[in-house]
Amino acid sequence: MIHSPLVRRMDVLRCPVTRESLTMLSATEVAATNQDFGTGLRLHRDGSTPRAPLANALGTRSRDYIYRIEDDIAWLLPNLALVRPGGVVSGLHTPEKEMVQSFYDDFGWVRGSRDVFNDTAEFTEPRPVAQDYLR
Repeated sequence: MIHSPLVRRMDVLRCPVTRESLTMLSATEVAATNQDFGTGLRLHRDGSTPRAPLANALGTRSRDYIYRIEDDIAWLLPNLALVRPGGVVSGLHTPEKEMVQSFYDDFGWVRGSRDVFNDTAEFTEPRPVAQDYLR
């Protein structure tokens, strides 16, 4: 991760809620945040419970807002910010959003047998005629 494009561009990353600069969490901070999931001390800003532990994350200076990093992709979506219970914003968590999030968490963003995300394998046209369009 040290040589990743994400780390090289940390100077431009901002919290989408507060517009504050973001910094990488230390391994100790990541572990503490993962412990907070189990006790309900960290939720997504929309009130939903995080489904998987963090491996890497970015956060505001105060760590009031923490954002997951997976496969060198920062999840900088306001409703997926990891906040303390007082930072939950009601109204963001709707049945429709929950259904879409559940689809991606349980199927779409899960890697299948070919190490390809399930939504890519299911919804991408593999025939050669479509490859020019995809490129």
